Amino acid sequence: AANVDLKAFTEDFYRKVCVSHLRNVLDTLAYLRHQTNVWLEITTLLIPGRNDSDAEVAAECRWIRENLGVDVPVHFTAFHPDYKMMDTPATPTATLT
Repeated sequence: AANVDLKAFTEDFYRKVCVSHLRNVLDTLAYLRHQTNVWLEITTLLIPGRNDSDAEVAAECRWIRENLGVDVPVHFTAFHPDYKMMDTPATPTATLT
């Protein structure tokens, strides 16, 4: 089993926050789904003002549906201020509903 953290659904976020590229993660998700027998789940931590817009979440869900299928579980989890992001508020409960 693999639970992959999809940190966000924009290249800008991956480049600035993760010092990586979104395409690498998407390619890995597609590989796990279509070329292995691994049970795949995806988790996205919703960070207020960073990756929680309706448009971004919708784009992520659409990509997952179209490229991985509707039977891949997706979990959206709440951010809480910690470490280097103490100035960012916690994810409102309403964002997760």
